Amino acid sequence: MARAELQTIFESKRSSSTPRKWRRSAPINATHVNDFFGLPGTNKRIEIRHSRLFQIDEAGLIAHERRIYDFTGLLVKVGVLRAKPA
Repeated sequence: MARAELQTIFESKRSSSTPRKWRRSAPINATHVNDFFGLPGTNKRIEIRHSRLFQIDEAGLIAHERRIYDFTGLLVKVGVLRAKPA
């Protein structure tokens, strides 16, 4: 089960020459209960951050979307990867 609370970080104003852009960022909270990359569930609570970037066209529709996740951080938190010591 995962839960996300979205917040608008950036919203540009629309002008006649440039499309409107949005950036949303949110933590995703979950519990590792099933197999993940061959690692059995650990019941660890996990929080990762992600961002979604939208470009809105003149009709108000999403023309482009980009999603960015901290997937490496997720793999470290569930134990699939080991973090390099600082």
